Amino acid sequence: MAGKCPCCGAHIKVDKCEYCGYVEKKPEPPVKKEVIYKHIYVNEPEPPKVIVKEVVKEVKYTPETSEKSRLVALLLCLFLGWIGGHRFYVGKIGTGVFYLFSGGFWGIGVFFDFIAILSGNFKDKEGLALSKWQ
Repeated sequence: MAGKCPCCGAHIKVDKCEYCGYVEKKPEPPVKKEVIYKHIYVNEPEPPKVIVKEVVKEVKYTPETSEKSRLVALLLCLFLGWIGGHRFYVGKIGTGVFYLFSGGFWGIGVFFDFIAILSGNFKDKEGLALSKWQ
């Protein structure tokens, strides 16, 4: 590098100033960052984390249907609906307790839940439709 030193203004012939000792740092080449997609499946054990370089992106896949069975939920609704058995089964604990103390929402809630389970519109606590008749 030939030019003037940015510190003292002296003339520099090489990359070091003879008067003040300033050394010009050469820019390092940019570091290439690799992107790794880590697939996380809901309801499966967590795979070990792999971190390469600095960037890790997580892509979450959710199943389309719940692990809970429609047949079990229907039978629980039919026989234990007045105490919220089907609601406890799918993880809706809050409404299950409400059904427990209100007699299945005075029977009206059990009736509507029974129709929802039959038609396939009843969801679990995560908002997933119950699985097919298993």
